[in-house]
Amino acid sequence: MFLANVYGGQEKWDLVAEYYEKALEKSKDAEDTLRRALTFRNSGCTRLVQGQVEPAKDLLVEAYQLRIATLGAYFETANTCIC
Repeated sequence: MFLANVYGGQEKWDLVAEYYEKALEKSKDAEDTLRRALTFRNSGCTRLVQGQVEPAKDLLVEAYQLRIATLGAYFETANTCIC
């Protein structure tokens, strides 16, 4: 995830997307669901920047669902879908 953030600062969106995908693949069995939700959110925002609305929506919904499952009706959960 760190490399994705570095490339994001350089606006190299294809590399950003690639590293977020790698982070999601490696973390599929992780117990830290909040960090995984953040990665889904960041990946979704990257897809929005790339103009890929449908993939972005799917990633942002996944982030939202992970946060709801972990935190319940917590006020910050709504911010999951704000890029």
